[in-house]
Amino acid sequence: MHYSIIPSEIIFDEWDGEELNNYQEITFENRRFIVEPLEKNQAKIVQLLSSNPYDFLNRRYQPGSIIKFSPQMEN
Repeated sequence: MHYSIIPSEIIFDEWDGEELNNYQEITFENRRFIVEPLEKNQAKIVQLLSSNPYDFLNRRYQPGSIIKFSPQMEN
């Protein structure tokens, strides 16, 4: 939901949602993230998905941080 005095047509005129195509949801250190894959086994954090407020205070999990991870198969 978006509330603004600026009409939605102006705000979303240039946005086509294409930026979201490159993002992936991963689990890293028992936390869920939305990341943008980079080189092999590296990703840039876009968003932390957590209900624990202390997770957001950890500088390692800030948006823009680069993490190294090994893709895991989910059961």
